[in-house]
Amino acid sequence: MENTKKMIDIENKDYIFKQVDNISLSCTIYKYPNIDIKAVILYYHGGGLLYGNRNDLPEYHVQKMCEAGFAILSFDYRLAPATKLENIVKDIEDSILWYISSEENLFGKKLPYFLWGRSAGAYLSLISAAKLNNAKMPCGILSYYGYTFLSDNWYKQPNAYYNQFPFNSDIVSRLESLPCRTYGSLQESYGYYVYARQTGTWTSLFFSGKEKELLLNYSFRVMGENLKHFPPVFIVHSSKDPDVPFEESKLLSSLLPKTELFTTSLSEHDFDRDTSSWVTEDLLERSFNFISKLIKI
Repeated sequence: MENTKKMIDIENKDYIFKQVDNISLSCTIYKYPNIDIKAVILYYHGGGLLYGNRNDLPEYHVQKMCEAGFAILSFDYRLAPATKLENIVKDIEDSILWYISSEENLFGKKLPYFLWGRSAGAYLSLISAAKLNNAKMPCGILSYYGYTFLSDNWYKQPNAYYNQFPFNSDIVSRLESLPCRTYGSLQESYGYYVYARQTGTWTSLFFSGKEKELLLNYSFRVMGENLKHFPPVFIVHSSKDPDVPFEESKLLSSLLPKTELFTTSLSEHDFDRDTSSWVTEDLLERSFNFISKLIKI
């Protein structure tokens, strides 16, 4: 049966956490007013760094996590190509530091916090956590079908799945004229990502340097010993993902010291958008259990 229950009684409030490039970056806090908050989850949306927005988390996900006693803070970040990866990651780092400095004002007490990202948001969560010092490290990370450029070539080769879509060369001029922004709707901006994956030019849209610089500074390939104190990660991926190869999560799971791997064989990238599926229900239950074990509730 489809999960259609709305987010009745869930409070949501917006805050500006950063102003840069003449725009404001905001976050939305979701919580139930009469439930004691046990932990806080900082959420980052997907969209290949080219599109998406902080409101993309399905209502079902928000409801389930808030009912379990967690608050969710869903954050903006600037999008490529107007903003390159260095500054996108800086937005994530600044959002984490803003939360750490604001948590007592927001919740009246210090609380354990977690990072949660889907696709590109998972990538940004993982990379940003690796750049934090241990004192500010999250208790854990939920990585839903993310990546850290561990497996070879997939990100710079034409993608068979996206090659099924019509090719639109006019996208190039539109990409070049895009202003700095934090919101890219699926209808208006998904085509940018399709074009980038069809042509194998995706990374050039968010990173201006050489590939070796991307892998050195924004992947887990060379981090080695630096990852031995990395927080526990709940890794989620489909073995038949047509967008990000499952190998990314397999390698990540083998590389990090503490991981739990949730797999499915559904032939979709963001398979959890189907909130009527028992797989999504099971996934959220296991996500809740992962957090609960770490905060011992």
